[in-house]
Order: sequence, then structure tokens, then C-alpha cells
Amino acid sequence: MAQLLVVTTEIFGLSIKTKVGGSWATVIPSIKVGGNWVKAKKISTKVGGVWTGVYEYESVYTFPSGIYTDTDLDAIVTDKYHNVKIDIQNGAQLRASSTSAYSLKTGTGYSAGSTLSIHYVQQQSGHGGNGGNGGGGSDPNPVRPAASGTAGGPFALIECPVTFVFSPFGGSLNQGETTTGISGGSGGGGGGEGRYFLMGGGGAGGNGQPSGSGGSGSNGNTANGYPHQDGKTANGTGTNDGGVGGTFNLGTGGSGGSTGFGYGIAGNAGLSASGPNNNIYYGGQTTGPAGSGGAAGVPYYNPNNHTVTHILIVD
Repeated sequence: MAQLLVVTTEIFGLSIKTKVGGSWATVIPSIKVGGNWVKAKKISTKVGGVWTGVYEYESVYTFPSGIYTDTDLDAIVTDKYHNVKIDIQNGAQLRASSTSAYSLKTGTGYSAGSTLSIHYVQQQSGHGGNGGNGGGGSDPNPVRPAASGTAGGPFALIECPVTFVFSPFGGSLNQGETTTGISGGSGGGGGGEGRYFLMGGGGAGGNGQPSGSGGSGSNGNTANGYPHQDGKTANGTGTNDGGVGGTFNLGTGGSGGSTGFGYGIAGNAGLSASGPNNNIYYGGQTTGPAGSGGAAGVPYYNPNNHTVTHILIVD
């Protein structure tokens, strides 16, 4: 995991300073509440008859460029009294270790009246689902039905009120980005239909962070001299646009879903125009239909219905 930079700062423009030893120094105002001195969260003043904020303190936690896996803000945020800002910089990716894990957990225990905001410039996603293996078989058994792709994982677990602020890098949305800048991982593509001695292609892994693995187009069998121990031309892989299915002897696995949208695509049949015993082995004895695509993951799981606000900032 890359190293986090932790910074505390103040916002709202009008800093409050005092002279210490001949030099102006920033101060953190406090106020007495019930006989105890407490750090001020906000200070307002009346300007033209209207209360205007002049000071608001927040802790800023910065994620520089790098990869961060299964991030839990409870383990990172040390100041939950003030407002908390999470700054995910260009090139920083929050990832999940699996489709059952979260790329981000918001954490709990923030002070009443304080805010948690998460700022980012690149699409953040859950883990992509895996592509299904292509179907196939040997002589006489076992046969292998084509497998379906698995579902993508969620991005975040919402444990408190939170505001997501998406400022797309370059000032405008790029292809495949959602308007919120977050998405669940895409479902993996379904494996291609196989024939008795003919493997279907493996489905593509669903896009996400990281993308799911492509399915296999091989069953490791060489029965009766039909060599298909690894006869695929390619496995499916996850890419930014969802991935292309792997191929095997004209059988193609399904593509993974696009970024956080929709599902993986079912595989195509594994068919061949010629070959020995064509009517029996290649044309007539299917090992089952092509696998279906996995479902896309949800952007976040919010079991207690906390308030979630999305802000999109574009030029």
C-alpha cells in the first residue's frame, strides 16, 4: 500500500492569525462549553445583516498516486471531531481484494455536526467479476458445461452520512465514466458453448478495480488424439471497456460488462466447419449452452440508509 499523507487545514478564506514572537501564526480557535475549552468547528460573522462563514476547520487525508486495497477509513482517520476530507489524487485507485470485499469503508464515529467528504478525479470501482470457463468435453466423459460469469463487487460500504465529490480529470467525463464517478465492478462474461471435442472460449473478466480474470478455454484432455490441453487462442481479459472474450477453435467467450454498467455478455457457441467425425463430435453433441454474463456490482451498500450526496464538478 502506498503511503498516505495526512494534513490538517482550514477553509473559507479568512484565516485567523495572531502574532507570536514577532511572527504571524495561524491559530485554532477554541470556545468554552460547559466549563471546558473545545476547538471551534465553524466561526461566522454578520456581514450586511447576513451570517457569513469565515472559518471552518477540517482534517484532510490525501491518497497520492498508487493502489490502495480494502481501504477502511476507521483505520486511517484519527480526527473525527472536525470535518474530514478525503483527497484521492490523480493516479490513486481504491481497489477491493475480491468481489466480496469493499474498495472503501467510510467508517463510523464522526462527531455530530461534522462532515465526511470524499474527493476524486478518476472513476473508482469495485472488483470486476471473473469470466466463465468455456464448455467442452472428452471421450466419453466427463463433459464440462460452459460456466457463467460471476457478479462484480460493490465499491463502498456506507457507514455514515457522506458526500462524494467527483471532478473528472481534464474537466469533463471520459468514456465509460459514470456521472457519480463510482461504480460496482462489472460482471464477467459467460463462457462459450463447447462441443464434444471442441472447447468454447473463456469469457472476459468484468471491468473494475481490478478487472476480473478471464475464463479458460481448456480442459487439459488429449483423449483419442484430439489435442486440446491448451488449444485456446486466448483467454478473456478485463479492460476499460469491459474486455473481449477469449477464443477457442472459433468459439468465443462473452465480453465482460462495461464500467459499472450492465452485465457481462453470454459466450458464443464453439463450432467448427470441418474435422474428423464431424457429425458426432463437432456438430451434434453439445455440452450445454453458453454461459450467461455475471451481474454488475452495486456502487455501494448502504444498509442503514445514511444520506449519500453526489456532487459532479465539470468545466
